[in-house]
Amino acid sequence: SVFLKLSFPGLSFSIERTGSSGLVVQGRHRRAPQELIDELKSICD
Repeated sequence: SVFLKLSFPGLSFSIERTGSSGLVVQGRHRRAPQELIDELKSICD
């Protein structure tokens, strides 16, 4: 189930809970803010 979804101009991503164990961060963006995706992943870990 998706429990967080954010959208900005040129950037959208969602964080999904997968089973009992993990979280999945999925992002789509035009101007790759990879640092932002990595930061979200580190927060969720």
